[in-house]
Amino acid sequence: MIGRLLALLGEPVCLGCARPWQSASFCAACQSALVRGGVRGDLMCGFLYTGPLQRAILRWKEHGKEQHGGPLGGLFAARAKMLVATPLDFIVPVPPAFWRTLRRGFHPPDVLAQAAARALGVEVLKRALVRTDSARQMGRDRRSRARALIDKGRAIDRVTGKHVLVVDDVMTTGATARAAMSVIAAARPASVRFLALAAVP
Repeated sequence: MIGRLLALLGEPVCLGCARPWQSASFCAACQSALVRGGVRGDLMCGFLYTGPLQRAILRWKEHGKEQHGGPLGGLFAARAKMLVATPLDFIVPVPPAFWRTLRRGFHPPDVLAQAAARALGVEVLKRALVRTDSARQMGRDRRSRARALIDKGRAIDRVTGKHVLVVDDVMTTGATARAAMSVIAAARPASVRFLALAAVP
């Protein structure tokens, strides 16, 4: 209750437990509870989607805590610098679903992509992928549904011969990641990798 009141008053609280804290980040206890992820082939995740990070992401995405984007973006950028091998030319965020973006007022992968791009000194290429939410989904399995929701965008030709990193906020099954990478791969990049802030264990 105190944490919520302080948040309303603009006082800094921990992203994970919402208790008073010296800055808008994770307190020492929540920081120590973050579980680092790693590399699964060409799929990477900064952390596991559990504990204080899961709570922070849910508040950010579903409860109007847009201010969480700054510290979560910083956390993502720090992990990107550790996990992403150079060279790298473009960062491509997984494209937004229109209605979710309209409801939230922002698209989480865009926030993470911008933070990582600043840290790594590369360009964000937003229009390389698009959502195709009108695709017919009946009768498709989960992987096919995910693949049908992503298609090439107007800027797809720019990735040819380049090193590309696709980013998302949370990876669940990996189907969306694979779908996005498949579309990028069809444009013949030099390499394509994927990094999520968090992955469901």
